[in-house]
Amino acid sequence: MGLLALERDPVAADQLERCMRAAHSLKGAARIVGLDAGVHITHAMEDCFVAAQQGDIVLDQEHIDELLRGVDLLQQMAATPEKDMERWGERKLADVTAFLDALKPCGGESAGHARDPLRASGRRYAAWTVRAARRRPLRGAFRRNRRGRSGRGT
Repeated sequence: MGLLALERDPVAADQLERCMRAAHSLKGAARIVGLDAGVHITHAMEDCFVAAQQGDIVLDQEHIDELLRGVDLLQQMAATPEKDMERWGERKLADVTAFLDALKPCGGESAGHARDPLRASGRRYAAWTVRAARRRPLRGAFRRNRRGRSGRGT
């Protein structure tokens, strides 16, 4: 597994790339099926891997532990029947919030609201993405919208 390999060698470029791509793909999948909590979790993970790739951070044991906690949350989410997802979200809100707060130093989103991509990454994103991110608090992230999609771009 990529995270376990990163535990031994936290600057292994190939493992960072694999983990970042996996997080990015899962983020897109979560967005497609309208699981905003999954989008928040995987986005925070992706930001952490990108920060490590760019040399902004070196993954230490605390980072790896938090990233593994993110994997656990995603596995729990995947094992939850769709009809129970909102209830799961209510029960796990504190866990997801703590996870996002723990990875915030990587450049990820805060638990209270989606991060501002312009400020956090320095890259330019479409203005609608920033407005959408500001409108989507985490508390509603466990409910699907009517179309089953979050409505935001990747």
